[in-house]
Amino acid sequence: MGEDEDGPSRALVALLQPLCSDAWVQCDHCELWRRVPKEVSERLGDDEQWFCKLNNDSRYDTCEAPQEIDNDEIDILLKAQQDAEEQGRGETMVPGGLPSGARGSSWNKKEKKRSGDDNKTSNSGVNDNVWHRIHRNIFTHREPKSVTEDDVLICSCVPDPVTGVGCGDECINRDVLVECDPNFCPCGSKCQNQKFQSKKYAKLDIRRTGKKGHGLFTKQSLRKGEFIIEYVGEVLHEDEYRLRKNRYEAEEKRHYYFMTLSSSETIDAAERGNAGRFLNHSCAPNCETQKWMVNGELCIGIYALEDIAPEEELTFDYNFERYGDNPIKCYCGTKKCGGWIGGGQKDGDDVDVPSALAAEDDDPEDYYEPAPVMLEADEAEIAQEETRGREARGRARLG
Repeated sequence: MGEDEDGPSRALVALLQPLCSDAWVQCDHCELWRRVPKEVSERLGDDEQWFCKLNNDSRYDTCEAPQEIDNDEIDILLKAQQDAEEQGRGETMVPGGLPSGARGSSWNKKEKKRSGDDNKTSNSGVNDNVWHRIHRNIFTHREPKSVTEDDVLICSCVPDPVTGVGCGDECINRDVLVECDPNFCPCGSKCQNQKFQSKKYAKLDIRRTGKKGHGLFTKQSLRKGEFIIEYVGEVLHEDEYRLRKNRYEAEEKRHYYFMTLSSSETIDAAERGNAGRFLNHSCAPNCETQKWMVNGELCIGIYALEDIAPEEELTFDYNFERYGDNPIKCYCGTKKCGGWIGGGQKDGDDVDVPSALAAEDDDPEDYYEPAPVMLEADEAEIAQEETRGREARGRARLG
């Protein structure tokens, strides 16, 4: 079982990476689920009884032994197996993607056997609790951009004689949202305008936030204007973005992680990203996004709009249009809340949103979602995926 209520169990992580292929059967006496080899489950008839004492795993061969992982985590594992199987058959999958699954709505606790097929009949209510952590943006449709020596913007800063550091607030590159190039900056290793490249992120934590799901909190004091974290994910071209958005709508995902990078590219952090993906929307945010040029490539950074105390939740204004016909309800609870994300709020209008939403008598169970399960992405596999993607796109252009 999990070490704490907000984190995945070590047992689940071990079963996900590498992905196990076992099935699950339910004991007819204690009604706990036990992991067994797939062939054992396949041989078990629908009306045939099965008991813990028949289990070959001595750790779980009695009804007194606890269940290896809880029911929600079993469903996460089964969804991962299902997605891996579909990817192996060549069905439509996001390259390298892992499930966002929670319990499939078609699962029946009275059924003897439990498999990934139980989740195939309905995608409704799919949550985004399993994700891969990456440390840079992923480009499968093009090569990352770079700058030539002639195009490098070189500042005129010099290290401070007292502190020894340079490129502070007065740096001209900062004024135009360009990070200094470490190979050309006059301040060399003392340059303070390389936060994206050095990944000098704030100390952050992921916690439950009620109806909003999970959110991002700071563990340190933040000053107004301070860089917090880069927002990273898969960089999608227009055509792939449309396909991805349509797939998420069909799956009825509750959370979206799109962020516009440029007029033709969008970052998607749904299945691969970093802690920045947990930033929630607020109609009165304490953070904002800024687009910086870093070695020729546009990057999105999260910055503090005001001084922020430790343990406060970090939020920003999503400022996006609605997906599909259904508006997205806002639960930020601020006086400036418009009630709907992307719905707009007139200046000077204060709405008692918490009271208004409470009057709707929403069922708290509708907003429960399992704790996030973070897996580390394999950089070598990402590089290979990028190469394959670029080659495939090149062939498509020639064809």
